[in-house]
Amino acid sequence: MSFKQLYMNRHAVHKFGGKEGPPISKEMENELLEAARWAPTAGNMQPVRYVVIRDQETKKQLQELAAEAKQISGYWEPRFRDGGVWGEVNDLIQPELLIAVLTIPTEVPPNTQNYAVDMMGAAITMEHMWLAATEMDLQVGCYCHWLTEKVKVLLNVPLAWNLAGIMAFGYSIHVPKMSRKPLDGIVFYEKVPGEY
Repeated sequence: MSFKQLYMNRHAVHKFGGKEGPPISKEMENELLEAARWAPTAGNMQPVRYVVIRDQETKKQLQELAAEAKQISGYWEPRFRDGGVWGEVNDLIQPELLIAVLTIPTEVPPNTQNYAVDMMGAAITMEHMWLAATEMDLQVGCYCHWLTEKVKVLLNVPLAWNLAGIMAFGYSIHVPKMSRKPLDGIVFYEKVPGEY
């Protein structure tokens, strides 16, 4: 598969099931983690850590925490409420494999803008895993909507670490159609137009 085919076929799924595939082996799991490990990070400091989750009880507890976070957000944002555009809670029980992506913010160099470069590194590692999974014909869901301290307690994560998200890997027939804004709507040349 070419790189263009990979990124054009990379989808985010919210439901798993309805499609059969080979079990996600330890070798496949390691291939995903190797893709993440070789992703670039600021100064090559590699502040990203991973928790591999296969235990069904842990998945059920994460599902409950995801539903709670969505419900709380729905208090302020109607799109997160039941029946809203984002009201459905991602499926964290059916996927065979979950990988929590964490960062250690003290492992990155300081910078003038105080950017969260640890989280930028995590995002790149997540995209690497996503593309590797796409090449393996796996579907991926990524859930970043959490009451993070509760997830940290469940996964025994130090308080000072950041939770970038939890990725779900499995098989699904629920692959959404994708659309993107046209290039001329998102790209400017030399300067951003307009007066400010």
